[in-house]
Amino acid sequence: MAVVGIYEMLLVVVLGGGFSPAVFSLPPLPPDPKLLAVAPETCLFYMNWAGAAAPDPKSPNRTERFLADAEIRGFASDVERALVEAFRRGVGRDPDAAVAAQAVPLLVRTALTRPAAIYVSKFTPPAQGPPTIDGGLVIHAGDQVQVLRDRVQALARMAGAAEAAELVVEGVRLSRLPAPIKVHWGVVDQYLLLAIGETAPMEMVQALKGQRAAPRWLADLSTKLAVDRRASLTFLNTGPLLEMVARSAGPRGVAMISAIGLDRVKFLGSTTGLDDSGYLTQSLIGIEGKLTGLLSVLEAEPLAAEDLGHVAAGSGLAVAGRFDAAQGMRQFLAMLETIDPRSAREAAEGLAEFRRETGFDLSGDLLQALGTVWSVHHVASEGPAPFPGLVASVDVRDRERLNETLIRIETLLGREMRRDANIRRLDVAGGSIRFVNPTDDEIPVAPAWCLTDSHLHLALYPQVLRAYLGRAGAVGGKSAAHHPATARALGLNNAPMIVGQVDTAALVRTYYPVLYPIAAMAMGQMQREGIDLTIASLPGATVLARHLRGTSGSVRRTRDGLLIEMRGTLPLGGGMSLLTPAVLGSVTGVRMNRAGAALGAARDAEAMAHVRMLSVAAISYATDHEGKMPQGLEELAPYLDQPRGRFPRDPRTGQRWLYLAQGKHLNRVQRVAATPMFAAPRPIRGRRIVVYLDGHVENVEEHRFLAQCRGADIRVPIGEANEVEGRIDLPRDDRPVPVPGSELLPREAVPAPR
Repeated sequence: MAVVGIYEMLLVVVLGGGFSPAVFSLPPLPPDPKLLAVAPETCLFYMNWAGAAAPDPKSPNRTERFLADAEIRGFASDVERALVEAFRRGVGRDPDAAVAAQAVPLLVRTALTRPAAIYVSKFTPPAQGPPTIDGGLVIHAGDQVQVLRDRVQALARMAGAAEAAELVVEGVRLSRLPAPIKVHWGVVDQYLLLAIGETAPMEMVQALKGQRAAPRWLADLSTKLAVDRRASLTFLNTGPLLEMVARSAGPRGVAMISAIGLDRVKFLGSTTGLDDSGYLTQSLIGIEGKLTGLLSVLEAEPLAAEDLGHVAAGSGLAVAGRFDAAQGMRQFLAMLETIDPRSAREAAEGLAEFRRETGFDLSGDLLQALGTVWSVHHVASEGPAPFPGLVASVDVRDRERLNETLIRIETLLGREMRRDANIRRLDVAGGSIRFVNPTDDEIPVAPAWCLTDSHLHLALYPQVLRAYLGRAGAVGGKSAAHHPATARALGLNNAPMIVGQVDTAALVRTYYPVLYPIAAMAMGQMQREGIDLTIASLPGATVLARHLRGTSGSVRRTRDGLLIEMRGTLPLGGGMSLLTPAVLGSVTGVRMNRAGAALGAARDAEAMAHVRMLSVAAISYATDHEGKMPQGLEELAPYLDQPRGRFPRDPRTGQRWLYLAQGKHLNRVQRVAATPMFAAPRPIRGRRIVVYLDGHVENVEEHRFLAQCRGADIRVPIGEANEVEGRIDLPRDDRPVPVPGSELLPREAVPAPR
């Protein structure tokens, strides 16, 4: 069975909505003690990823079965083939590019899919010149280490590195790379290392020779964030970083850090990996003592099951958390007073003005009347999650005061919107709904709210609140607290202050097929740019959904700090934003189109280099002929290192560059920087590469190019048909439009396809 490759992992990345080297380590290989020993005792940053093993299609873990699915692996294979072929075509015959084409893909694949570690132990910002850095990268290359060594040597020679080793550490010869700071590289057994700075070479070699053990802080973090099959571990020492910020910002920076409460945050740690059934992400914000300043709002009481009683058990998406809005506002104003007293005074004056104009106090009459448990949840009967069936709810501390405030708000809204909308009332079982009734056809929503005895509920439409209030689950029966993952979290000794859950499989089944048209357009664009990937390669929604389980998350206070946990089938980034379905849009090629855009940018750069050769030749010709530009390309033959009759073509299309400076005289043109000399035969993505009479090159918008031609009295021909790689490449709809009054050049005969 084949080991999971980089392209299978790329699919996991786009499905999960975030990037981390950890996603390329699934399923993870066993821990490598030498990579843990590389971590220094005093460390600013450290990351270790385990490398990828072969996925087992019969594994009890859903993530592993997802990676082993034949349709998923087929899609990954198609992506790999298309990208590699496009990369090779884009390299051309340049010797240095050929070296990079052999070395870079292998380096990237090995670095991402094999066990590796990267760290920084020292960083000093420079007063002048380069910074002082100590750190390194180690890759356990396995049997590929010699091949990798040869590729790195080829790249080093291409970059001008000296052949002889410049440093010997514990019998290991390390070579220096050309860089403004000390950078050495070498091989120890099956490990490729890159050492930066003075102390890193010795530290790394000793660790790889088994002369050092993992530091205590790393062992502690591994224990606090234990996972059955760890894919990655990350550590960021925030203390020294905040000290650097404070030193550079001065007393005001120190005050800002304290006012926010960051002085109590000591480190950030994270582990990812596979548990018994899926993927687990754990992140720990290490805190010393209690949080102060603005961050003190996170020192909230944990949630209880009854706090989620208003959220129905069948909700496809639900997030709830404890937050005291009135306290948050007080802490924010106190922070402003510490950091910027002038801004604090302006904020106080603004709140006073708001009270005079509205008749109520934002903090005392509204925020203090609200409770501390906030939630966003979906009403299943109002369509698939999340929109439009979302309801936002908050419990109530002072219903009478809040009701008076809402009446004032209704009066203000009615007065302000009397031309475009009005406030209506809808009485239903369970309460009285107020909603904004739009009378303007440009308002697509009808915001609604309902104040019950215990909660204030808000939604985009009154129908959603009516359905929510009419559900038995909203007033009794099972609630979201009975969801297995949520119930497990609430049952802990230190229960969470934030919980969330989403039916990921339902989201995929609903939204993934809707995005097929976007995928088709994206892949069509990729094919025009040379990446031969069709929509038929994309796995179906049924294939994806059968592997997915619900995603759940929680945030809770522990004695070590704030612990954030996310559980699901796919690797997900940090934060409760992971519970939104927006990540599904990337599945259908939106993010893959970024790869096409990157390749397109590389080809644009290559095309600019080609057309510069023509511009240099044309300007040289004009210099030899008293400023007169050549009448045609044939006159440039002596100035080009090309066989007569063969001239550089646009490498993106294979077509000839348009020559537009016939009859021009450099000494008589007033705006040489705005007068085109050569241009691409047709625009690509709405832009055309143009070189001007002063020699500079731009990739300009088509309408700007045509306006410049019009201003310079240049006639623009329609692009001719050309045979490109055995195909007839006819001008497309984005071909240049003739400038009014110009004459079209006759189109050459279209060659027959081979």
